[in-house]
Amino acid sequence: MELVLKVLYEGNPVSQGDVEVFRALSNDDFLYEEIDEVDIGSDGRLQLVIDPAYKHVLETDHYVPAREVKGTGFAIREVWFRSTMFIAGQ
Repeated sequence: MELVLKVLYEGNPVSQGDVEVFRALSNDDFLYEEIDEVDIGSDGRLQLVIDPAYKHVLETDHYVPAREVKGTGFAIREVWFRSTMFIAGQ
């Protein structure tokens, strides 16, 4: 199954980084292995192919300067956001 996804931060495309793709070892398993790492395009989009017979987890990290995040203490230089998506197998 081919997926086209768009990675956003506060409604704007994330144009740097990658998405790690993990697949369950079996459909009744909660153990996953990383099977791919897909670069995010300049428009925030990425394409990947998954096997719908397996459960998948997609994960990406995004960093922003601390001054862009309200309530961040003065000693913190950047804030790290991790986004995760679960796709159930059939």
